[in-house]
Amino acid sequence: MIIQNFTRNDFIKSGISDLTLNEYINNGYLLETPDCWQLKYPELYKNKPTDYYNMRLKNPTENKKYIKPKELCSRLFRPLALSPNIISNRNEYIIITEGEKKAIKAVQEGFNCLALSGVWAWKRTPKDDETEINADIIPDIVNLDLKNKTIYLCYDNDMWSKPQVKQALYHFSAYLIAEKQAIVKIIKLPEIDDKIGLDDYLIKYDKNNFQELLNNAKTLDLSVIQNILSDKIDSNENFPIDIFPANIKNIIIDLHKRLDAPLEYIACVFLVTVSMLMDYRFYINANPASNFIEYPILWLALVGKPSQKKTPCLKIGKKILDNFEAILLEKYEIKLEQYKKDYIQYKAELEAYKQFIKQGKNAEIPKEPRKPLKPRITTQNATVEALCMAINSNKDIMLGIGIFTDELAHLFKSFNQYKGGGGNDKEYFLQAWCKDRQNIIRKGTDEDFIVEASHNIIGGIQPKVLDETLFKKGIESTDGMLERWLFCCTGYEETGILPDFKEKYDISVLKNCCEKIFKYKINNTPKGYKFDDNALIQFKTFFKEISDLKKSNSISNLIASYMSKQISYVARFSLVLHCIENIEKDEISINTLNNAIELSKYFIYCFHKLLNERITINPLEDYTLNLLRIKNIKTISPTELYKKNISCFRTLEMAKIALENLASKGYGRICKSGTRGYKFIFYG
Repeated sequence: MIIQNFTRNDFIKSGISDLTLNEYINNGYLLETPDCWQLKYPELYKNKPTDYYNMRLKNPTENKKYIKPKELCSRLFRPLALSPNIISNRNEYIIITEGEKKAIKAVQEGFNCLALSGVWAWKRTPKDDETEINADIIPDIVNLDLKNKTIYLCYDNDMWSKPQVKQALYHFSAYLIAEKQAIVKIIKLPEIDDKIGLDDYLIKYDKNNFQELLNNAKTLDLSVIQNILSDKIDSNENFPIDIFPANIKNIIIDLHKRLDAPLEYIACVFLVTVSMLMDYRFYINANPASNFIEYPILWLALVGKPSQKKTPCLKIGKKILDNFEAILLEKYEIKLEQYKKDYIQYKAELEAYKQFIKQGKNAEIPKEPRKPLKPRITTQNATVEALCMAINSNKDIMLGIGIFTDELAHLFKSFNQYKGGGGNDKEYFLQAWCKDRQNIIRKGTDEDFIVEASHNIIGGIQPKVLDETLFKKGIESTDGMLERWLFCCTGYEETGILPDFKEKYDISVLKNCCEKIFKYKINNTPKGYKFDDNALIQFKTFFKEISDLKKSNSISNLIASYMSKQISYVARFSLVLHCIENIEKDEISINTLNNAIELSKYFIYCFHKLLNERITINPLEDYTLNLLRIKNIKTISPTELYKKNISCFRTLEMAKIALENLASKGYGRICKSGTRGYKFIFYG
């Protein structure tokens, strides 16, 4: 077979020689079509092609560059030049990396290397009838004899800024140490300006330098993994700043440095600011076949201590919105002046009409002019009546009302606390998250009107206050309010260094983006968007994954409910991100959808972090750890744990959450057990 330049150049970029490349071509492992190349995986213990492959598209759509067979379980990739005897010999080390070409290059340079097709590709989703304890681990890994065998894990150097990759690395390490009794070491590629993988490193620094990294790699201890995953060692999730266009991303990073404030706070404030300007004007039909409509409604809490600069970050968005509100008020004043003139004219015409009637003459009653309603974009008054009146006032300009406040504590504390009829109503907000119609009757007046209530909400809150409000009833009980919130957590600590920039402080890039949305002309009905064909397929896949996760019974009810809300949020994020960059285009791309999913993962991480930190759950984790250690219990189900101490756990849900938290911190693994249950495998 003649291999074209596309395939050859792609492998040459990884430092793979013609000699090595021809071995794969001549033996039928590397195939090429006009649209792609396809690399077949060899069997682990003999040179025979398997059905599993990786396909590299020549002209990928959006960011889907590689395609693997979805119907097949992932496999370990063994380069042809790596002897199967190396794998089975406990005295021989193995490097595991991500990506076949990296492994081929490493073996070409004399290193023993296997590859995963993805950082989480060592795991799989068990089928309904699979109840084996290792059903969630790919067979290639399960069947390896790794006892006392040294395993080096070597991922790309940007893994330290990608928490999902870091999570995968440490959970895989914990599994290898605890269940496979392997000796695990991490090869840390240097963090330089450029992203580099194993193949890039071998090209740039040569094999002698890599051997030094191998020699200096330290053995990983299970307790170290548990400390990292428990956040006892710094392991904060980074906000996925690359979801924004380059100009937006750069100004957010610039503001982060200038204000010495958390980047994630600034990014989240900008997202909600944009969403406030979109409410009532735009929507997405995420699945036209079922009319799955979502609106730009984001509820976001900046969680942090008083010193973490929540207020300066909030002011960025508030300043932008205040400018637009000033424009609306200026137009309102002009309308109000005209109304006053029209009203004087109306009174005169009304008096004349009355005189005509007294004289027995026919006359047409004059029409009273309608007084203009004062518009606004944000409010701090979160009483139901005030919010509904504000929505009604904005109906002519087709804008929603956002709640923009320094402190969310008052809002949280006042749910269902009626104060002379003017308090907040939790039910109103639960419905407003979905933009439900609500009938409002003003007390003391004859006013009765219907509004489609919806509000974007953003504000700061301290962790302690969060415990006293949203988490007040504990995390085993929820009425749906907690899951609707997005939480932005940060580990950032200010440097205390005043910035030294030659350029002036300038947020015009953010303002201009918002202005484009604010001034976008629409007719009397909101503008709708939908996913393009590729994005729709991806969204359906995401929907199915969340649905399967909920049905698997491997997560607590609270997490299942939170994940369910993320389906709506992914559609909403897609809409907001799309309008930031491509407001004119009616279809949303798969790239934008993938960015929305990354954003959702960030907020899921923050939610898990908050759950793990809750005072009400940590004693239960401690109790569970002590129980498992003292009784030498290796596996336990939530039901079994609950029955061990009903007074301690109070509900089965609390036992589930305790085991779930311990699994997330590297103390064990949750695996399927039966059709609807699961067991926790304790690592120690």
